[in-house]
Amino acid sequence: MWGLTKKQKDQVSYFRTAVNCDENKALDYLRRANWDVDRACDMYFADPVNQSASQVKPKPTKKQEELFAKYKEKNEDKIGMDGIQEFLNDIGVDPLDPVTLVFSYMCKAKTMGEYTKDEFIQGLAALKAETIKDIQAGFKNLAKKLNDDAEFKEIYRYTFNFAKDPGSRNLSFDSAKALWEILLNGKFPFLGKWLEYLDSMKNKADITKDTWNMLWEFHVQTKGNLDNYVDDGAWPVMIDEFVEFLKKSN
Repeated sequence: MWGLTKKQKDQVSYFRTAVNCDENKALDYLRRANWDVDRACDMYFADPVNQSASQVKPKPTKKQEELFAKYKEKNEDKIGMDGIQEFLNDIGVDPLDPVTLVFSYMCKAKTMGEYTKDEFIQGLAALKAETIKDIQAGFKNLAKKLNDDAEFKEIYRYTFNFAKDPGSRNLSFDSAKALWEILLNGKFPFLGKWLEYLDSMKNKADITKDTWNMLWEFHVQTKGNLDNYVDDGAWPVMIDEFVEFLKKSN
């Protein structure tokens, strides 16, 4: 990827993860979309050539059908908040455990707070699960993904689109803060200071995808040591201001 900025390389990496394509195709769509990742993704999935690969659905078993029927809303073909709470209670998982986000990632769920039938079955199929006991065992394996940097990065980036309100380009400030506390606890050495910085902000605007993604890149670069920070002019304003906040607080 010669001739690309660091930000463009990150956009290529994100796009490839989001749509599961090769580097050349990612570059083609991103350039056509003027490096707007959301627009590039929309263009990719709107292309009939690419749609068949994204529409393969696992066929549910009888036991998986029964599980979905147990948790789904009475008059809708989806599992809502109450059903999700019951599901997590049955498998003994705290709703604030980040492994729930890993499961949603495996489901390819599009909206926080609900699972369509296809999404829920997709998640069960990924776990190779048909019973509560199977799911509990599967969740233990899902937790391991949080400790793999490459897989965690995919889950972290996925969470932005999953958690934002449908139709919105950005993630609400409060939602982003809550998710950072859940996802980055024990991973991001500057988390305490980052939350302190967020609390100190006068203008608590919605969080852009660029800021969300680049916070993890900031962690990858610094690893808890501000001396590793390289100001190359490509960081979002919030991260530049956070660096100044850290310098003043030391």
